[in-house]
Amino acid sequence: MTPTHPYDNSYEPPALIVDVTIIHPTNRKKIFMKGKIDTGADGTVIPLDAAGKLGLIPASEIRYSDFLQHTGTLKTYFSHITLDSFRFEFVEVAAAPRRTVLIGRDILN
Repeated sequence: MTPTHPYDNSYEPPALIVDVTIIHPTNRKKIFMKGKIDTGADGTVIPLDAAGKLGLIPASEIRYSDFLQHTGTLKTYFSHITLDSFRFEFVEVAAAPRRTVLIGRDILN
């Protein structure tokens, strides 16, 4: 069986990378990005600059702890997210300084 999305070996360990569209929920502006599937992440995280370019409005703040034991707070935003033909509406995502979307269990479940 061949996976529809092969693992990207440029990550250590290799990661499943998918095409993601982030959509502003009211004005419908879109950004197309790569997303990393992370079954260990509780929630989905988008790049901070994508939230700014789309003009997303902060909804709340969350506390986080990453795999390196760094902790802090991140602002959250509501957006629509599409992965292939799957569309997830009004997903509350966090925004952090990163280059790709991190797809967490909030969407994967």
